[in-house]
Amino acid sequence: MTMDASEDNKNFDMAFWVSILFMVVALVLIGQGIFYPKHIKDMVAHGSYWVITFLVGVWLLLTFKSLLVEPIELHLKDKAFWVGVIVCVGLTGMVYVGVENTFRVLSDETNLLAISKSLHVEKTIYNSTMGTWYYDSFHPILREFPKRPILFPYLTHVLHVLVGYSPYNSFLLNSLCLSALLLSVFLMVLRRSNIFLGLLAVLLCFSQPILSLSASSGGYDLCSMLFFFFMLWGALRQMEYGTPLNGAWFWTTGVMFSYVRYESFAFFAFAFVVLTVTRHLRWDQIKAYLPIYAATPLWSLPYIGQRLSTVGKYENPDDVSLFSVTRFVEHLEFMGKGLINFDFSLPYNTVLNLVGLVCGLVLLVLWFLRKGPFQSRSAALFGFLCGGCFAMQQVIFLSHHMGLYHHPTQTRFFSRFLHCHGFGAGLRVVLRLPARTSCQCLRGGSLGGSLFSGGPRGCIGKNPGAELQDASGASLFVTIRSTGSPHYCFTAGPICSI
Repeated sequence: MTMDASEDNKNFDMAFWVSILFMVVALVLIGQGIFYPKHIKDMVAHGSYWVITFLVGVWLLLTFKSLLVEPIELHLKDKAFWVGVIVCVGLTGMVYVGVENTFRVLSDETNLLAISKSLHVEKTIYNSTMGTWYYDSFHPILREFPKRPILFPYLTHVLHVLVGYSPYNSFLLNSLCLSALLLSVFLMVLRRSNIFLGLLAVLLCFSQPILSLSASSGGYDLCSMLFFFFMLWGALRQMEYGTPLNGAWFWTTGVMFSYVRYESFAFFAFAFVVLTVTRHLRWDQIKAYLPIYAATPLWSLPYIGQRLSTVGKYENPDDVSLFSVTRFVEHLEFMGKGLINFDFSLPYNTVLNLVGLVCGLVLLVLWFLRKGPFQSRSAALFGFLCGGCFAMQQVIFLSHHMGLYHHPTQTRFFSRFLHCHGFGAGLRVVLRLPARTSCQCLRGGSLGGSLFSGGPRGCIGKNPGAELQDASGASLFVTIRSTGSPHYCFTAGPICSI
């Protein structure tokens, strides 16, 4: 046996026993939850902070290593990279300054903020809905167990740690997510094409009006878009390079994505199945980072505990099913009417919607015929993955009892179309399109667009001049301003959400 083989066996033995340790800890905690179900909420409420901290730490290490080692995506000495940084940060600054930062969907966004405060102060995930202030200290009186995944509140809590607690840190986090999303789109296209297509991809993403509204809100929709993009980017890199390190990064990114929204796990599972069935993610790659995969049961405990502890809290009326085929058909009709609505009362542009729809149908036909950009196996596979995720999202949303793209609180879900912009912008190299064809698809593929002239102005509240108070005790003054263009006023009561 050679020295290298002996060293590999030694490393695998260590990784194996570390993996066994993670599995044992997870099984002990699962067993306690099974035999003492009343303890599940307490376990999740007090243990999630440490589990998510562990997950985020591992993901950050793999992220930097993956981007800087194999193959290098961050060329810090490349002038094109810094041009992209300046453009992305500049566009984010325009949104931060030009669009009012406000809580747009109550009580979803303020609940997330309250959870972030609990993480910051108590290292728990409770949603404090009532409390008293005594000698500058907040004492909760009524606390609820949260039903929403906790990654966004956790990241907000990180900002609390870095800059001090503020109810406006959720807006800052969404601004950072916007910069990261735009820069990621730029890098993905730049490293596979040129700076022109990279900047064009960024501008197409930025042309979606709902993106600016999400970036200036306190919701987790933009964070969901960012990690959705990361997961698909990781899948693309795995198809291209097939390295163990990138496979581990794809996996941890998928786990992180699962903690942003309820349905995120379904997309991650679909992407994993596609990669494993096509052998782009194999056992020899998994074995190289075995402890990462073995830690997944431990990382999944807060997610599973939340789902088990909040069964039935779906906000659908008693006589209405949470999901149904009837709702899907009805909402699909509303969606079709919204795509040809020319009164510009919604935060997306009708003209470019129709152009993008035509381009999408053309690409779908080319995919079925395996012609044009989909002649190679990897291009067809990546197109199948993106199209499958998009179709799954539409089925889940439209079949939901509140799956209405024209409803004021649900227009934010139209941002899922934004992923078509980011990945459509990489068609020239990722799908091997000629330069001229790709530019035409880019110009025609925008579902948002700068032609939008009306839409939500982000006003909230029940009455003009209403004063809200979050769990921190900070007063949030809200006014409803009358403008000449259409706008929505989001109520301060419970909101049906998906």
